[in-house]
Amino acid sequence: MASLYEVLGVESSATEGEIRKAYRKLALKFHPDKVSPEERETSEIKFKEITEAYEILCDEDKRRDYDLGGSRREAPGYSFNDFEEFGGFGGGGFGGDFDADDFANFFGTNFNARRSGGNSSFNHPNVGELDIKFEINVTLKDLYFGKLIKKTYKRDTICIKCNGKGLRKNAVEIDCPACRGLGVVEEYRRMGGMAFVERVKCRQCDGKGKYSRPDDKCQCTCEFQIQRGSPNEGEVTINDMGHIKPNLPKGRAILKFTYTKDPKENELFHREGNDLYTKISVSLVDALCGFENEKLVQTLDHRWLNVKVPMGKVLKPGDCIVIKGEGMPIPGSMFNSSGDLFIGIEIIFPKDGWMVERGDRNRLMDILGHVENKPDANDNDQTDDEKSTPTVFQIKEKDAVPKSFNTYVNNTEVKTFGTGNDKGWFGGWFGW
Repeated sequence: MASLYEVLGVESSATEGEIRKAYRKLALKFHPDKVSPEERETSEIKFKEITEAYEILCDEDKRRDYDLGGSRREAPGYSFNDFEEFGGFGGGGFGGDFDADDFANFFGTNFNARRSGGNSSFNHPNVGELDIKFEINVTLKDLYFGKLIKKTYKRDTICIKCNGKGLRKNAVEIDCPACRGLGVVEEYRRMGGMAFVERVKCRQCDGKGKYSRPDDKCQCTCEFQIQRGSPNEGEVTINDMGHIKPNLPKGRAILKFTYTKDPKENELFHREGNDLYTKISVSLVDALCGFENEKLVQTLDHRWLNVKVPMGKVLKPGDCIVIKGEGMPIPGSMFNSSGDLFIGIEIIFPKDGWMVERGDRNRLMDILGHVENKPDANDNDQTDDEKSTPTVFQIKEKDAVPKSFNTYVNNTEVKTFGTGNDKGWFGGWFGW
């Protein structure tokens, strides 16, 4: 393994000026912008190595530590062998009842690994560290219809194309210049006048001992299926598609999704569990006399819902129309059930100064005017479908609907009237 002086092509007795001169010459030669595209990969790695060598050898303290220790260290101090002066851990230095294992356990350090010169357990991550995680935002329509998400990413695995190296064919890989291929660097600690050395995972190569360009790593693609009716927050996990390390369970690929209201879209529905809430405007004439509207509300899947309120049924402020099975799909339900759609009623009253003759319904309609229904939920930029879906519905007063719906309709928290949201296990199972 080349020394830092060999990397720069100078003698160990070289002056600072000679080191600077050698660095400038090599930097001009290997700078990525000064070479052809075919040589750029190798030059990037070489340039990084000579720069790291120059930074150490041009610093008086770092060079002295390097010359004394013979290897790059992150801090000055002593090597493990310096402790031999105390007669060993089992000898007179610490007493016969204090051995190396006791000392290692005391400091949380594996000294046997230091003596061996290997990187020991530094390349053995915890199982959770092998997982690869992604986070995305989804819309209400994504959760209603379900969505397939494709992610292409880089991972450590045993790849046939690269023979398990994790690199593309002809990719350049050299010993990490920071740890000189060991995967670990030495840090020093002092306690009570005593100094000791500790090996930690190299941050530059992540304990691998090798360095390569990130673009050279192999890639794979995963498809994450978000189910119809999924909750506003959730995860999709694909086993064995995370990182792969010897003697450890394979990591997982995990997609975390979160519902976020898109400020660019006018989302007309509010979700509460498996139910959907929305609002419409109804004229006073329709509220008093009943109506039939074939395009009352357009659903998320672009169907128009047909609602017929019989003559004589009076709609009052705070009432709502509940349509069964027109809410969010319920994942895993026995009969592909869906939640309910709650439609809040807003009454449009006539202007001040109107007059009416008692008992003259037609005159009343002329005075009030038959206001065309303009429900908020009809504001959909999709192409109108002339067909409508007949519905079975109920009209409930505000005391018979969930408090959360009354809160939604009134735009303020309601605690004094309405029911809880719990439908019980039986109703929840069948989507009631």
